[in-house]
Amino acid sequence: MTRFAGLGALGAAAALHVTAGLSTCAGPSRDVVPDTHELRVGPGVDAGAAAPPPEGYVYVAKRPHGLVALAEARGLDDGAARSVIDHLADELEGCATRLLAEGRLAKDGAGRVVAAIAADGSIAGLNVKAAPGPQTTANLLMCVVSPLKLVTFPPDAADAGARPRGVAIEATWGTP
Repeated sequence: MTRFAGLGALGAAAALHVTAGLSTCAGPSRDVVPDTHELRVGPGVDAGAAAPPPEGYVYVAKRPHGLVALAEARGLDDGAARSVIDHLADELEGCATRLLAEGRLAKDGAGRVVAAIAADGSIAGLNVKAAPGPQTTANLLMCVVSPLKLVTFPPDAADAGARPRGVAIEATWGTP
């Protein structure tokens, strides 16, 4: 016999309905606050320096639909690092313009890409982080990561790979 035998058919159905309803309730609620992106631009610093300035970026390239900022560059001269950032900002602008026309541009997109650079100048590895949302992630991959993977940095002839080389880049984009 079941525990609900004394309640009759209607009582057993009601008890089963209440029990099923309680078991499908969600857990405790939680506030979700999206990551924010604060931009503070500091004075220009040598991109080959050991660490970026404590409050800001080494270099920022702004365009109408977004910006690309160099947070850190290791083992690269200032000119090469700035040239890559300008190139990526141009690529981001063109991509964002196309995506906006297609209705696929994230309203407030942001992401960070850290790239390790091999001795021959190719990209040896990537660490990619995007603000929440599938559209933001797709925009970052299409407009920043893909163009970055096609960049060839100057070869490291001096140390032949003895020192680590890489860049940390942050980008934001959206509708103007």
